[in-house]
Amino acid sequence: MSGEQKGFYGDQANTVEPDSDRLKRFYTPQPVSVTKADYDDWASDYDQNTVLDTGYCAPEIVAGLIEKYVDDKSQAIVDLGCGTGLLGKILKPKGYTQLEGWDLSPGMLAEAHKTGAYTSLNEIDLTVALPFDAGSCQVMASVGVYGPGIVGPEHVPLLVPPLAQ
Repeated sequence: MSGEQKGFYGDQANTVEPDSDRLKRFYTPQPVSVTKADYDDWASDYDQNTVLDTGYCAPEIVAGLIEKYVDDKSQAIVDLGCGTGLLGKILKPKGYTQLEGWDLSPGMLAEAHKTGAYTSLNEIDLTVALPFDAGSCQVMASVGVYGPGIVGPEHVPLLVPPLAQ
């Protein structure tokens, strides 16, 4: 990763989110139903507001890690909190063929569908037990989901049971 790369989460020195009332709202704890409605509202201009306006590049970083550690491009990759499909848009052209997108927001899922990158798209609430069998997932990715106001660190243990040993 080049030290020249800009954008929030793009380098170690630039980890402060942009000054945006909308983004600040998403980093404030709120009920799941409110978060869902807010993301539905934001879906159509999410990519513009994050990637284009602020240089958000976390999906590129995660895609690079997947390329480094996942050799079998036909292996299922579960994209939790896939949003508009930013990660899928990067991975599909690199040859990854089994991308499963999961998100809280139907509006975000509709945008992810437009990418054509995902083999399936489903609604999910990441604050409750995940709907996967124990040990059923080899690869999970979750970009920009876990943090204050979105899905808290207390929900990270919910990821463990579905992961294969």
